[in-house]
Amino acid sequence: MKTFNEEKKQFWIDTMQAHQDADRLTQGDWWDGEKGCFFGCAMETEDYALNKAIKEMELPAWLVYLSEAIFEGLPEELALTWPVRLLKAVPCDADISEVEHKLAVVRLTGLISDNNSDQVNKAILQVIDYHKNTNRNEAQRSAARSAAMSVQRSAERYSEVYAARSAARSAEWSSERSATWSAESDNLIKILNEYN
Repeated sequence: MKTFNEEKKQFWIDTMQAHQDADRLTQGDWWDGEKGCFFGCAMETEDYALNKAIKEMELPAWLVYLSEAIFEGLPEELALTWPVRLLKAVPCDADISEVEHKLAVVRLTGLISDNNSDQVNKAILQVIDYHKNTNRNEAQRSAARSAAMSVQRSAERYSEVYAARSAARSAEWSSERSATWSAESDNLIKILNEYN
């Protein structure tokens, strides 16, 4: 799927800039008739806003869903400028399907750690190899899913240990969460800009 053309891109940039300037963007609500989140505001609806955005904005589903999650996860001052920032970075008439995989490589690379078992790091590297390979086939998808499940099972074993500590870390977690979404937004913009 190719992204929107220059005319449609400018229309959506102007639309979201107008929403931003009128202080109609808010986190946590799709659309209340006056304010809303990224795609709730763009579509001015609370009903199936993401599906409508995919169709009307001519953007890939993965990008729309990820962009909405970033919007909701960013600190408020960054969230309010996110829609225009993202739309400006999306290239016109381009196949950006590999952006999803490049972003996954960045995320996964950050998970490799000396604190992980060799098995976990090996599984992460297998999934990274899958995302780096532009000639993905079903056998590779299966191996990547298997490796990802291995990482998930290891994480679940350790989750009980960390659950006891989580209550004490809730404020710190909120800050870490914002930092994670800020990094995700920066990485996405950087990778999209490679296509411009």
